[in-house]
Amino acid sequence: MTGSDDLSFIEPSEEQKRAAAIFQLNQGTPKDVGNGTRLDKVVAVGAGVQYHFTMMELSIDDTDAGEFHDFIYETARPQICSHPQLVGFFDTKAGFAEYRVNDRNGVFLTDIRFDKSDCE
Repeated sequence: MTGSDDLSFIEPSEEQKRAAAIFQLNQGTPKDVGNGTRLDKVVAVGAGVQYHFTMMELSIDDTDAGEFHDFIYETARPQICSHPQLVGFFDTKAGFAEYRVNDRNGVFLTDIRFDKSDCE
């Protein structure tokens, strides 16, 4: 110990904090998160976090992608904006959370991105 009161060198960086959070979120994946939705994994993408979901009961053939995107956005936004850790994350280096959603066959349905402006 140098006698210095500055212990900032042991403070984890934002990137390290995000990596730790992603590691925790991936524990037990894939996992059922309800309403026919499975969380497959969470990954870092640029300055954000991307959640990969599969809609277990939905097929792209039975879905209007635009309407589905709008429904997921309107349903998820209040939950995301009331989550203190996510809102705090948005304040860091252009942070964002993105949902990448596939149908039951693994076919891409939509991406939905949330950032600070969605919660203002």
